Parts: sequence; structure tokens; C-alpha cells
Amino acid sequence: MYILIVVFIIAFVLFLILSLMPIVIEIKMLKDKTNDAVICRFKTFFGLIQYKIEIPLIRWINRKNNSSVLEIDTEVESGKTENFIKDDKKLLNFAEIEEIQDQLAHLYHGYYNIFSYIRKKIVLESLSWKTEFGIGDAAVTGILSGMLWGIKGTLFAIIQKHIHPKNISFHVVPYFDQEIFQTRIHCIITLKIGYAIIASIKFVHVYWKRGEKQNVESSY
Repeated sequence: MYILIVVFIIAFVLFLILSLMPIVIEIKMLKDKTNDAVICRFKTFFGLIQYKIEIPLIRWINRKNNSSVLEIDTEVESGKTENFIKDDKKLLNFAEIEEIQDQLAHLYHGYYNIFSYIRKKIVLESLSWKTEFGIGDAAVTGILSGMLWGIKGTLFAIIQKHIHPKNISFHVVPYFDQEIFQTRIHCIITLKIGYAIIASIKFVHVYWKRGEKQNVESSY
């Protein structure tokens, strides 16, 4: 009996420590002459466990029948050795894109409470967005620079209101005498494993209730 109590206490302490451990989510988006990709890295246990996925930015292409599609390349890495474990290339047409949009909207509305819970629990450690651009015309570049500052300012206000970031910085660097476009976004988010577990339980609960409701409706 004494041994069972000790084992229970140790297990509880380990679970408590695990729950307080943060998951660090680092997101980078690069668009310049050499890099066009979105990189997501997940780390926990002081970096001992990590996972990385790299998604090159979507490109418009034309197939033989002249129908516009999207080409997506994905590369997934895991562990500190960063060995590639997956490399896919897919083509999406407009019908598939619309279907994905509908599914995402359905997912968002169906699990809104869970997304709201996660939004309240995540911590935006830092967010930086730097854009350098120029189109060769000084006047038009100046106008576009003001518009871009307006967009970033609105986004800044929304983020400050709903997420309360610790560190945020936006920059716009116009080039009035050359054609150039480079943008870099770097974001670090943390979420405690305990909150992630609670969100997972909520998700399973809602998923089970929705499935049960659909079964009842289909029986009539």
C-alpha cells in the first residue's frame, strides 16, 4: 500500500511538471530572392523534443490544358539531426481549393469554443514583420508604402487587443529607385502542455457529440 502511494505521488508530480512544460511554436515566413517558404518548428522539454515542417510558398502554375492550379511542395523534418522524412508535391485546382475553404470554415464554426480557449491560453512571445519593396516609381512606391503601413497598423491593433504580445515590431522599408520585394515574418508562440491536453479533451468531447448528433439525425 505504501509503495502504491509513493508511485501515485511520483506520477502526479511528473504529470504536473509535464503540464507546466511549454510547447514553443516558431513560425517563419521568408520571401526573397533565395528563400520562399513557411517554416514551422515545434519544441518542448528544453529543445530535446522538436519537430519541423517546411512548406515552400504556393506558386501558380499552368498545366497542359491551361487550367490554373496551385503547386505545393512540403518537406518535413524531425529531431535534432533534421533529416527529411517526407517530400511531397501536390496540385490543387480551384474546386479543391474551394472545398478546403469550406472545410476550414466548417471546422472553425464547429469548434469555435476550442479555438477561443486556445487563443486565450497561448502567449505570443514575439512577432516581427519586415517588408522591403520598390516598384521603380518613387511616387507609386510612396503611396503603396503608406497603404502597407496602414495594413500593418490595423493588424497591430487587432493583435494587441486580442492576444497581448510581449514583443512586436513591424517595419516597412521602401526603395524608390529599384524594383524589389522581400518580406520576412518571425513569430514565437508558447502554450503549456496542460492547456494543450485540455484543448484535446474538449476537441474529442465535441467531436463525439457531433458524431452522435449526426447518427441520431441520420436515423430519422
